[in-house]
Amino acid sequence: MTKIKICGITNDDDLSAAVKCGANYVGFIVDIPIESHRQISAKLAKELTSNTPSSVTTTMVTILENPKRTLDFFDQINPDALQIHGNFTFDVVQEISDVIDGKLIVSLDPNAEIANQLEGVADAILCDSQGERGAGGTGKTNDWDSVREFREETKLPVILAGGLTPQNVSQAINLVDPFAVDVASGVERPDGLKDHDAIFEFITNVHKKRRGNDEFA
Repeated sequence: MTKIKICGITNDDDLSAAVKCGANYVGFIVDIPIESHRQISAKLAKELTSNTPSSVTTTMVTILENPKRTLDFFDQINPDALQIHGNFTFDVVQEISDVIDGKLIVSLDPNAEIANQLEGVADAILCDSQGERGAGGTGKTNDWDSVREFREETKLPVILAGGLTPQNVSQAINLVDPFAVDVASGVERPDGLKDHDAIFEFITNVHKKRRGNDEFA
């Protein structure tokens, strides 16, 4: 079944809505070198992680610039998974994978050759519409055809992100058949907080199209 990640959560009300509506993963954005209304402190991320039921996978989302700093934040927050964006080498990904006690999600452009080198190192690949410094959350629709071809060529679970909304997520799943879908801006209000009705509609529409596999728990 296609899994669902609600990313960029910044408060308990939005977390509760995501959990209540049936999200499988929630994402907390920490320590990114660009301005974002979704970025929160490590302290708040830790509180939100602690308030998340064990049935929902908590994810620290960051732009990797300093591996040691990232690992320090990961230890502080203690989430179930780490999602890294940015420019980094295979050796750095390997180093992080060896150290963290949790799943590792790596954001990459659709490149099966590179992704397959990460088999046994990363647990999943995120395909997002990249913005400044490799950051996601741009709201721009991804190239679904490219991601579908990538998903067919790579052995790792693929998470589709980039411009997903309640209105187009069913179409995206039907075309790409990803392991999971990841949404941030597509379920936000104009003030940047989450639209709880949109979260419900997004998850409802994913359920209508659910298929795929459960390789990455």
